Amino acid sequence: MESILSHCIFSPSIHFWYSLVIRWLGRSLCLLGLVLTMAGISGGVIGTSMAAETPDRPFRICFEMQDNMPFIQGVPEDGMVLLGEHGVLPDLLILAAEQRGIELNFSFMPWKRCIQQLGQGKVDGIIAAIWSSDRDSWGVFPKVGEAVDNEMAIWFVDYLIYTKSGSELNWDGSVFSGVRHGIAAPLGYIAYQKLRELGVLHNQNLSLTDGFALLALERLDGYVVEETIGRRVVMDLQLSDKLVSIAPPFMRVHWFMPVSHQWYKAHPEFSLQFWLTLSEIRKTQGEALLQHYLEQYSDLNSRLKSGSAPNLSDR
Repeated sequence: MESILSHCIFSPSIHFWYSLVIRWLGRSLCLLGLVLTMAGISGGVIGTSMAAETPDRPFRICFEMQDNMPFIQGVPEDGMVLLGEHGVLPDLLILAAEQRGIELNFSFMPWKRCIQQLGQGKVDGIIAAIWSSDRDSWGVFPKVGEAVDNEMAIWFVDYLIYTKSGSELNWDGSVFSGVRHGIAAPLGYIAYQKLRELGVLHNQNLSLTDGFALLALERLDGYVVEETIGRRVVMDLQLSDKLVSIAPPFMRVHWFMPVSHQWYKAHPEFSLQFWLTLSEIRKTQGEALLQHYLEQYSDLNSRLKSGSAPNLSDR
């Protein structure tokens, strides 16, 4: 039996909003302002988009089953995905769904499984994916003509190469040198494919934490991952004095929320509106959401170092 965690979130009720305000009162009043601002959005791109009938069933979204804080903050154990608690990308979706009046259903799976499920129409969208022409076979990305529309991206990111301090690994933007053991990236990622094409991919599929551990032991030359996620894991593993990133970035790319071909065929206008809504929220509120989680993580990290953090096993 497959291990798949599915979680539903409904259009926020009065009780939901009240609980959110109480929980985050104080340091997170900026998030309350964000919610109130989003409730009042009616103009701009969203207000001028075409009318579309809201689908009569939940919009099923698949996330990678991985703690990629600050973008995806863990898999919720209590079955609820809540605004302000589970990462920037779930928050963008929650706010967009509220604007468009649709219920969301979240599933957390390994990334390649998310892709497979999207291709089969068993989920309606996945977060977050980089576009490449071969990915058009299993998902629909927002486009202008034949070109992907970067204005409808949900985030813009740098993928950096992390390595051991003092390593001879070098990247000039086109070619690697100083490779002895190979370079790794998460399985199924565009970075993984690119490393394989360059002939430097490590012979094992390594998770981010396993990869960083091997970097510290000098049994791996490099690991490619999104910059903010990489910095967080370096801190979590207490490897700040051992691991560094090298320039230039391995990739500078946009993240999208592709939808299934089945969903797009049934709801083309709604899909366009949802992409537009996500884009507008990202442009106007994305930085505030990101800072919310970075500050939350910084506070927790400080409390862990001081020994005053709560015992999570007691929750």
